[in-house]
Amino acid sequence: MLGPLEASGLPPDVVWMHHFSWHVDTVAVLAIVVMFILASRHREHVALAIIASAMSASFAVIGIGLATFANAALWTTPAPYVWGPVAIIGALGVLLRGTPYLPSNNR
Repeated sequence: MLGPLEASGLPPDVVWMHHFSWHVDTVAVLAIVVMFILASRHREHVALAIIASAMSASFAVIGIGLATFANAALWTTPAPYVWGPVAIIGALGVLLRGTPYLPSNNR
């Protein structure tokens, strides 16, 4: 990604801000993956699944919002589509598992 960005003629600060953002996004996605894995293996880590689901929902809102209001070209990328299902599946996992943070019929 960096090669084509540098060749684009954009100012260096724009290129490197994109490079920085790419890495921040990578760390955020890895954190979501780790939180879902930990929550799936240890019931006491359900709060991590709640956080990961909320982060995914936030990414969905950003992707859909930017595609709708900023640039429709984003609809041709996975950004507006991927995060909504991830958030829904994560939230369903939390609800179906039952947590001390949410009302449950098992009490």
